[in-house]
Amino acid sequence: MLKLKNLFFSFLSLLFVAGILLFPNECISSAKDGLNMSLYLILPSLFPFAVISSYISSKLLLPKSISRPISKMLNLSENAVLPFILGLISGYPIGAVLTASAVKNNKISATEGEHLLPFCNACGPLFLIGVAGGGMMGGYSYGYFLLLVQTLSIFLTALIFRKSAPYISKTERCDIKNSSHGFVSAMDSSISSILKVFGAVIFFSVVCTQVKLTKIFENLLPIPSLGYGIIEVTNGLNRLALSEIPVRLKLSICSALCGFSGICIYIQVQSAVKETRMKLNKYLIYKSVISALSFLLSFILFPLFPNLTPTFHMPTPPMSLPFEAGSYIFVLFFLIAWKFFKKFKVSFFDNR
Repeated sequence: MLKLKNLFFSFLSLLFVAGILLFPNECISSAKDGLNMSLYLILPSLFPFAVISSYISSKLLLPKSISRPISKMLNLSENAVLPFILGLISGYPIGAVLTASAVKNNKISATEGEHLLPFCNACGPLFLIGVAGGGMMGGYSYGYFLLLVQTLSIFLTALIFRKSAPYISKTERCDIKNSSHGFVSAMDSSISSILKVFGAVIFFSVVCTQVKLTKIFENLLPIPSLGYGIIEVTNGLNRLALSEIPVRLKLSICSALCGFSGICIYIQVQSAVKETRMKLNKYLIYKSVISALSFLLSFILFPLFPNLTPTFHMPTPPMSLPFEAGSYIFVLFFLIAWKFFKKFKVSFFDNR
């Protein structure tokens, strides 16, 4: 079985290399588009939440009045409530990073971490409202609607797969000595997470272009953007925004893609948990249920929101929005400099 799996992925790798050799210009162009999406859309919608969530998770203990009701409702340990909440408001893959950190710091068990991952690794509010709603669907009201549906779908799925016996909280442990060092650690871990996200988005942008050149989804699926969204959600949403289908169906598919999150995010989750004992056997099952509920709730609830009126102008694709070249240089320099000079960071902020 393992040999067949290795042969399969080796075959896919050869196809990817062949695609680059056969269509070099298209692959380079798609890589640039992936970089544009990463810097213009993903960085501003993810990085601030990544830093503050990482810092808060290492410093903050939720009051019992907040953690206990959620803990009892979902049968989670009280230590799992904080990464659950922060994951909902931060966006993927930050929820996976926070869960892996909680497992490594012995705050929750690996078993509970496996159960928690699909629910806390959600599409963030800023992405849903600013990117999916305002940038792609053509109105921020769509983004608020998507946020409502995503939250309901996650809670409903968590209730469906609720464990019969509650998880037991483990002993709290904090290895960070001072606030300045804690902030530097949060910044460092967030930079590493963002770089992984950038790499995954750029890589899967090239993959989506190669798939598009073969016209597989165009020939097999009535809505090709659905296939691209399963591979990488941002590319799928961008193609969905430019498709000519009814707004109600378009919004429902958008919600489903955000709920599933795509293979690209799944690989990022694997990277986040690789140093823990967590397994991802049930991850895709839970995410598929969240995706199905997101589609159904969006389609059912759409008529109840009169402000969600159809827009008859074509939304501007995010990859075509202007972005100053100087901004690229500054952001890339900042990311690379922070990553490679992290040995000197503590001395700049540490109060010794």
